[in-house]
Amino acid sequence: MDESLRTNSENDWKIRQGSVLLVEDDAFVREVAAEVLRAAGYRVWVAANAIEAAKMHDEQNGCIDLLLSDMKLPGETGSALAKKLRMRNPRLRVLLATGYGELMEDHLDGDECLAKPFSSAELLRRVKEIMGELTGKGLEIRHSHLLKDPSGGLGQSLCV
Repeated sequence: MDESLRTNSENDWKIRQGSVLLVEDDAFVREVAAEVLRAAGYRVWVAANAIEAAKMHDEQNGCIDLLLSDMKLPGETGSALAKKLRMRNPRLRVLLATGYGELMEDHLDGDECLAKPFSSAELLRRVKEIMGELTGKGLEIRHSHLLKDPSGGLGQSLCV
C-alpha cells in the first residue's frame, strides 16, 4: 500500500478509517467538522441538506460507513434521512447531532446522539466509538470498491 495513505497518528491506514457522510446545514459547523474528520484519516463527503446527502450516498453505491447528520435539516429531519438511507444500506451507522435537548431522546429510533456544541475531541471520540475503533472491533472489510473521491476524482477505497 502507498505510504502516502498513512496518517500521522499511530500509523493507522487512512483507508481503514472508513467513510463519513456529514450532513449539516450550518456552513461553519460543516466545514470544521469535515476538516477534523479528514485530519483524523476519514474519507468525508459533505452535504448541506437531506436531498444532497441521499444523492451522495447513492453515488457511492451505499458504500458509506457512518451518517453524521444534524437532527434539524431543511425539509427533513436527520432521523428521517437515516431511516431512508438504512433502507438502502442496512449496515449504515448513524450519529445524529442536535442543540435541542428535547430532540435527543424523542426521535432517535435507536441511533446515537451527539449534543451540540461539541468539541473536536468529543466528535472524534464518538465517531471512533461508533465505528468500533475504541472497542477493538474495528471495521470489518466486506469488499474492495472503486469510489468517487470527495475531491472529484476516482480513488480505490475499501467498502466496509
